[in-house]
Amino acid sequence: MQWSLLWTARDSEWLRAEHEAFERSDDRVRLADAVAGMVATTAPVAVGLAVGRPHVGLVVGLGGLNVALAMGAGRPRTRAPWGLLTMILGALATALATLVHPIAWLSVGLTFLVVGLASLGRIRGREGTLVGFVVSAVFVITNGLSGEATEALARGSEFLLGGALALALMMLAGLADPVRSAAVGNGGPPNGPAGRSDLRHVIESLRESMTGAPEVVRHAIIIAATVASTTVLYRALGLEFGYWIPLTALAVLQPDSHASRVRLIQRASGTAVGVLVVLAIVATSASNPVLVVAIAVVSFGLFALRERSYHWLVTLLTPTALLMISTVGFDGDDIVVERIVDTAIGLSVALVVIGVTSRLHRRRSGGG
Repeated sequence: MQWSLLWTARDSEWLRAEHEAFERSDDRVRLADAVAGMVATTAPVAVGLAVGRPHVGLVVGLGGLNVALAMGAGRPRTRAPWGLLTMILGALATALATLVHPIAWLSVGLTFLVVGLASLGRIRGREGTLVGFVVSAVFVITNGLSGEATEALARGSEFLLGGALALALMMLAGLADPVRSAAVGNGGPPNGPAGRSDLRHVIESLRESMTGAPEVVRHAIIIAATVASTTVLYRALGLEFGYWIPLTALAVLQPDSHASRVRLIQRASGTAVGVLVVLAIVATSASNPVLVVAIAVVSFGLFALRERSYHWLVTLLTPTALLMISTVGFDGDDIVVERIVDTAIGLSVALVVIGVTSRLHRRRSGGG
């Protein structure tokens, strides 16, 4: 009887998470953001292909994509500190990840440190969470790309260049959208408790998080350990795109189990739809012009609809990222298969962590 009640409760939790996963919080289509994000993401890739430097174009494009994603909706004065912070920290993360990539143990150790520290940004609400996720994701992705330690400075500079382009474009786009949108599933008030967004206060908040929000510190340790462990896994198995495993876990795990369940459903469904889009595109043509046009179209949709929900963001971010990577080494539908497998592994790991942390929380709260 006790087990029956337990499983019924768990089924109810997943049904509630499923319902919330597809809710929309903002129905507006943000055309100014769409144009700015599309140019910041696509232009560097197109230029890199045109001049025969696709790798450079990819890193610059990733800088543009990630900085633009970290700059939420709102006035330029609200976007500026977060965009600037993401640009600087993202460039440092890119350079550091490239530098330590050849040394496995150091790579794993710094993955734990960077992801843990970046996750403390959650105390600043939605914006801090976005910046922390982007910086962590940039480190994980760059650390998974092949490269020499001598390329660290160049890659960091390339990310900085793409970030600067995105910062300028998204600031201009902010002039067309003065209304601050509601937070999408991350909790916390905009710009933290007092609504302040100046850079000094953002940095000060990291110190506050160490003493004022033990649940954030606990979450940072859990997610850092999970990402570092899955990094060990994919490097040991020699998976070419294995960084999608820790990246998936990073995207799913939240401070509370319910939010993690919602993100897991959103990530799984969004990735499934996204890879179908990529399959349709790669089946049409492998030419660079087609890939560039496809990146432009899906990135436009990404920034136009990203505020609707995380499900929409993942659905459009997946083909954007896969198509960008395909401009460097086109693998056809092979890259889609690898993405599906790696995402499935990452989701499985996240599911285990959700189950363990949920049970520990019940024990701490006296729920048995």
